Amino acid sequence: MKSLKIENIAESLAIKINNNYPESSSVAVLKFGLIGLINLLFSVIIVLLIGGLTDHFSAAVLAVLGFPLLRYYSGGIHFSSANLCSLVTSFFMLISMYYNVEHWYNGLILNVISIILLLLYAPAGIKKSNIKKEHYPRLKFISALIVLSNLFVQSEVLTTAFFIQSITTTPVVQGLVRKINL
Repeated sequence: MKSLKIENIAESLAIKINNNYPESSSVAVLKFGLIGLINLLFSVIIVLLIGGLTDHFSAAVLAVLGFPLLRYYSGGIHFSSANLCSLVTSFFMLISMYYNVEHWYNGLILNVISIILLLLYAPAGIKKSNIKKEHYPRLKFISALIVLSNLFVQSEVLTTAFFIQSITTTPVVQGLVRKINL
């Protein structure tokens, strides 16, 4: 039985799109974009399904909205395998759903730590993107604002999701993932 690798699915879709719409981007560009989209879709489906089955659906929705939103602006770790990326992303969102941190005291401290980490290290792991370095301060500022918004929302799920995501921008975690990807 042929394995369902995200890369294979993305390449197949990219070829079909390119064949049917010649004015589209190249197969390589389409494949790259589709890998990210499929990766996110798999993670969202896994988390929402588990959240629904365990009566944590509203927490799952918060996790699948908050974690990727912050990741979009802050960057983070990148695995060489899209399948591994889907599993790790799903795992991080699931932790966010089930590991409750009381907002006052611990949650407040974790949000402040997240903001500090993002101001120090975001955006991380986006060197291969087309984003120009002069936009990095904006991304850093937007990342910090996203976490700052949780000081008003006071969501335990978002506190955990934002803290986990902010840790993925640190040089230590970035270095560990580089070793894994070798």
